[in-house]
Amino acid sequence: MNKFPMKLWINLADPRLSARVTHFMLRLRVVLLVLAIGATSLPAASARAETSSLADGLFRTYAVLGNPKHVAVEAPGRIWFTAPGIDAIGVLTVVEINDRVAEYRTRYFFTGAGSKPYDLVIHNGVVWFTMSGASELGRLLIATEELTRYPLAPNTIPHGLALREKDATLWYAAQGGNALGRFDTATSLLTEFSYPKPNAGLEDVAFGAGNEVWVTATQGNEVRQFDAVAETFQLAVPTGVGGAPVSIAVDVFNFPWVTFAETGDISRYAPGTLALWRRFVAPLSAGQPAGLHIQGDSFSQRIWYTLSAAGAVGYFHTRNSGQLLTPHINFRLPGLNSAPWGITVDADGAAWIADSGANQLVEWLPPYFEPLYLPVMARQE
Repeated sequence: MNKFPMKLWINLADPRLSARVTHFMLRLRVVLLVLAIGATSLPAASARAETSSLADGLFRTYAVLGNPKHVAVEAPGRIWFTAPGIDAIGVLTVVEINDRVAEYRTRYFFTGAGSKPYDLVIHNGVVWFTMSGASELGRLLIATEELTRYPLAPNTIPHGLALREKDATLWYAAQGGNALGRFDTATSLLTEFSYPKPNAGLEDVAFGAGNEVWVTATQGNEVRQFDAVAETFQLAVPTGVGGAPVSIAVDVFNFPWVTFAETGDISRYAPGTLALWRRFVAPLSAGQPAGLHIQGDSFSQRIWYTLSAAGAVGYFHTRNSGQLLTPHINFRLPGLNSAPWGITVDADGAAWIADSGANQLVEWLPPYFEPLYLPVMARQE
């Protein structure tokens, strides 16, 4: 009865056999670990969940699918994004314990072949998004996961999207239809306003403090203001030859800021000046500024932007007057073929970036820069 255990013990005393057994046990553990991960990653009926990898430091990176384009924050640690490469919108959930990531998952909600979700906003438990490939608007109820599609005119190709909270209307830039669109979320009433300049290449939308709606015209090299009450296009602000305005955001003083892809700068509208724009050139001149986000208070503003071609992100501080307070802080993102686009900031101060080229979401952690230690030199008299 005791011979087998004794024989096993004697054989394991042989170094060569012991090494083989150890190697086998290590391989068995790896297989079991892979099976365990796979068991927790099975797709739900209407979504697909996967785990991601990350690296702590100045940036945390989370691998996702679908070449993410834009990002929106539901809450700190709960980030939604569009994934046009797989015709889906996704959500990244991150759980932190003592400032360290304890758990993170991605989940996808597929929107139909060829739909290509582009931009998105979150409001009152609802994710609204544009589908450039299907020329539709989409609505996802977060609590019930109910997905609804709203057809637009054929070849509308909606891009930028914004929600005007004062009347719960969605506004979108119809690139194919060359129009500014309005969708009433309460009645589903849809109205499009033809843009005055043909083939303008409308890209992004933002709101002023009053009734003004701002829209960028990338191919038309201009930014135009629309009156939401009078329902007419009014002010047209040229951006110069090759300006190619892309993203737009409005600051606390009601001045729009715009990223200019071809000239490589981030600019604030400056009425009353000859140039019409106060320009802040990004240090990486070939970076092609794309995404834009503004954090502002009564004293200063932090201007966040992405540099798509350079695979980098940056920010700078200005006074509310537009005077530069601190120089640009720029960093290249980790990951191969990085090409960031959308950027936003959560309530905890972390910046979130959609990196289309590297198929990742990137969390840029405060204080956003690497510490530099310089020697202190003193001279005795």
